Amino acid sequence: MSNKFNKKATRFSVIVHNDDTLQLLNELAEKFQNRNLVLNDALNIGVTILYARIFNKDVQQSHEQKSHSPSVGRELKEVRRVIDDLFIEMNVLETMLAGLFNAQITQADGNAVNAESLRDGSLCDLPELVAKIKEDLIETRKRSDE
Repeated sequence: MSNKFNKKATRFSVIVHNDDTLQLLNELAEKFQNRNLVLNDALNIGVTILYARIFNKDVQQSHEQKSHSPSVGRELKEVRRVIDDLFIEMNVLETMLAGLFNAQITQADGNAVNAESLRDGSLCDLPELVAKIKEDLIETRKRSDE
């Protein structure tokens, strides 16, 4: 193999030294089923940035430059995790509040509320009106997503 640098070569190998970068490349390659496509996109994005930093000049590209930050994927995963946690917490609160509401209604109707009914969750169903409103909101949300 020749050690001479060939400026016109379009095919060459790359050694990735950073494990985090390699992991990101592999995740992208799995998603798009094409490592070459991912590497070409990464080069299209990153080479112009690197060139601008080193030579302090912007490069005009013939095609639209894509913006990308490797941390975006990680940030989106974290946002998704936080949203999932909020969903769980809101459901727990909804259940507990429904139980308290139903216990108060039961007492207001003159009936006794025993501890077992609170513990086993038999009083934790949403009141009909609230359940209907919740269903309608979920359906509205589904239609707006389509």
